[in-house]
Amino acid sequence: MTLIENNIAETEKMASLKTISILLALTFAILVVYSQVQYHDFVNYDDPVYIADNPMVQGGLSWDGTRWAFESEMASNWHPLTWLSHMLDVQLFGKKPAGHHLTNIFFHLANTLLLFLILKEMTTAPGRSALVAAMFAIHPLHVESVAWIAERKDVLAAFFWCITMVFYVGYVKRPSKMKYLAVLFFYIMGLMSKPMVVTLPFVLLLLDFWPLQRLSPAGTGRQRSRMVLGPLIYEKIPLFFFSLLSCIITYHVQEKGRSVGSLRFMPLSVRISNASIAYMDYLDKTLWPRDLAVFYPYHDTVFLSKALGAALLVLFISLFAVYARKRFPYLFVGWFWYLGTLIPVIGLVQVGMQAAADRYTYLPLIGIFMILSWGLGQIILTLPGKRIVLSICSLLLLSLWTFTSWHHVSYWNNSISLFEHALSVTRENSVAHLNLGEALSKAGRNSEAMQHYREALRINPASSQAINNMGLELEHRGQHREAEEYYRRALRLDPFSESAHLNLGDQLAKAGTPERAKEAIQHFFSALNINPYSYNAHYNLGIMFLTTRREEAIAHFEAAVRLNPEFTMAHEQLGSIYAQKGIPVRAAFHYGEALKGNPRLAMLHNNLAGQLLLQGKTDEAMSHLQTALQINPLYPEAHYNMGYILMMQGRANAARRHFEEALRQAPTDKKIKAAVERMGSLLPLNKKDNSRK
Repeated sequence: MTLIENNIAETEKMASLKTISILLALTFAILVVYSQVQYHDFVNYDDPVYIADNPMVQGGLSWDGTRWAFESEMASNWHPLTWLSHMLDVQLFGKKPAGHHLTNIFFHLANTLLLFLILKEMTTAPGRSALVAAMFAIHPLHVESVAWIAERKDVLAAFFWCITMVFYVGYVKRPSKMKYLAVLFFYIMGLMSKPMVVTLPFVLLLLDFWPLQRLSPAGTGRQRSRMVLGPLIYEKIPLFFFSLLSCIITYHVQEKGRSVGSLRFMPLSVRISNASIAYMDYLDKTLWPRDLAVFYPYHDTVFLSKALGAALLVLFISLFAVYARKRFPYLFVGWFWYLGTLIPVIGLVQVGMQAAADRYTYLPLIGIFMILSWGLGQIILTLPGKRIVLSICSLLLLSLWTFTSWHHVSYWNNSISLFEHALSVTRENSVAHLNLGEALSKAGRNSEAMQHYREALRINPASSQAINNMGLELEHRGQHREAEEYYRRALRLDPFSESAHLNLGDQLAKAGTPERAKEAIQHFFSALNINPYSYNAHYNLGIMFLTTRREEAIAHFEAAVRLNPEFTMAHEQLGSIYAQKGIPVRAAFHYGEALKGNPRLAMLHNNLAGQLLLQGKTDEAMSHLQTALQINPLYPEAHYNMGYILMMQGRANAARRHFEEALRQAPTDKKIKAAVERMGSLLPLNKKDNSRK
């Protein structure tokens, strides 16, 4: 091997070691910031919809679940791969939050490492690429996307975004149909994870300009640029087609889910003003992250001077980026990456009540990080000791952001700490009050919860959810008439509130009169029309039809356990119905399923034992009766059943003792009295029971 070859090999070895070191450092930084989330709980904002209270997700991976994922419009989104990823988590880790959190960390880590490798491949600048990846890895604005389980769609979509870029770079270097099909495939996968990926074809055009230099910034005039740009746009037509299709589907789903704000309530002028302010606010929080919250309320009052100033600043930076694109191509690409990728969520089409959201910056900030990394490097190149200065500046910045992120992650420990923090850094935040109230109510702090519901209602008098929750609190206090009025008031504000329909229906059903029972049934059916996957609505309808329309009741109970296989009360009802119908196999199955959810309920063990006995499974029946008596020794029916089995086995003395204990506990029970009298005629009290040997 020649000296030149040795030098090349040594250089490649050093480069590989440097790359591995950077990858390990990025991994360590992410673990430092996010490893604490494995001890965090689900939060009550979207997590119940996506995982905790979603029966389709809770069932794990299945054919029915997969079909549902592709058909579902739940959460006002069409993102089947996101649903499937949550189902896979349940399949692998169960229903505790730790595994779900770790999956989010895994995807964030994968995105960080892929981002570094992609930038290094495109720019041949490993140091600056590493700085971009490090900022992406630990920036406080990204905490929401990683620490919030329901935001799996962010990290999953970004993963497919990065994979698409990997194949795109490979396609640019050596074009082939298979590589292009891979680009298209992974892009579609990204769209099925979160529709925000629609901006990726635009970003690929920016990357064509720099650093891929397919459209040279040093071209020979406008005509030459048009000639080069045309084929680059043409090759992305399939990508733009799927972007348009995703936009249409997303708008349809969100409008159907009543998530898209009307121009009547939110004029276009207000939206444009808010969008301009949001662009600069995100930039401000990027450079100096502070007062971060899970929800930033939308305020109708927009100061014209602030909006105008923000709009002029956005326009000025954009014009300068265009003007300086030849000298500072990273500024042009980074700035328009930031502007373009935020368009779907900047508020021009208002979705939800938030004015802004940290999670929206997960992909857009890559553009700003590119500007910071390459810009900082170019500025410091003019200074003496440039490597030391660059290293110190980068280390200080990253250290500050790491500490801030680590501290911010701790607020995501549970719903109470999360929304208490949100209230401490925002004003007039109805959503934070509402969710904090729900968390406090779940913790048994009902008086505090009621205070937050009232505050949420003061800020937003149209909050049907706050009114509905206040009704629940009144019901818990025994104020049923007042609770009913609150439920009706909530439905007047929002006729599509599933929870209010269920609560009002339950309240009416308790009255016991035929008229109110009929109205209760109407509300349960309304809840089912709003959410066909409402197992609670099916269960309530089953209860209402239990005595009058038995077969229809069975159908609703079966639907409830099909949607939620762990619905203990529905299984118990089905067990009782099938026992009465003389179908012991079905009855035993449902009693067994009910026991999985409530293994300490003696009655279920006793009932299951009775059905097992009818099938001739004596040993299993005795085992359940023994468990029932261990749980509750003062259970006369279990003693009677145990005595009956022992009598069948010829263990007369033991049987008599159980019959007499049953009679002592229930002296007026004729069935037990008859059994004791029968045993008395068969066996004297002092006769030895040899069956115990």
